[in-house]
Amino acid sequence: MRPTVLGALAMLACGAFPAAAQATDQPQRVELPDIGLVAVFPADWNVLTPMTPRESWFDVGPDDSTPVYAWTGVFATGGGGRWCGIDRFESFPWPFDEHAAFLEHWHVSGHLYGVSGGYEAVDLPSGLAYRIDIDDELKERSLKLYLLEHAGDRILLTCADELGSAEDWQTIAASIELGPRTADALATIDATLDAIHAN
Repeated sequence: MRPTVLGALAMLACGAFPAAAQATDQPQRVELPDIGLVAVFPADWNVLTPMTPRESWFDVGPDDSTPVYAWTGVFATGGGGRWCGIDRFESFPWPFDEHAAFLEHWHVSGHLYGVSGGYEAVDLPSGLAYRIDIDDELKERSLKLYLLEHAGDRILLTCADELGSAEDWQTIAASIELGPRTADALATIDATLDAIHAN
């Protein structure tokens, strides 16, 4: 039942995306106080803020019944197949470095060949982060992921470009400002379920 409702939530959110593409040279500053996130994108990018809560694909309980909840906060496209997304995962229980190592392994290990990766710690204005580099020869795509941390939550910036691109997306990563999250994904999902059942 819940996955179906989450899909409905995603479709509802799609209809409510604010179109943020601007006819200006000024970078686009996106502020999402509910999830304690600020980020800046290039002026000519199309920036959407779905603010969609969901049960993530991480399941961290010893009995496989303790999910991690997340917010899809930003999805932005820059033309030429370039895109970036930012998710905030609530109360992530793994150690920070193990989370980074898992993400790198997960992207690489599911492929027999053609995918390579690596990760390293980097300093950003918001604090320590891990940059994860993935090259996928089969899809001819490069991914750069930046994993950040705030008050037990994890924030993941994921950006994609053509294979071999020199773009490291650190300008966007460095623009990220983190604060306390006031929204609660599970509470939001449950409230939406209640509203649907009431109608």
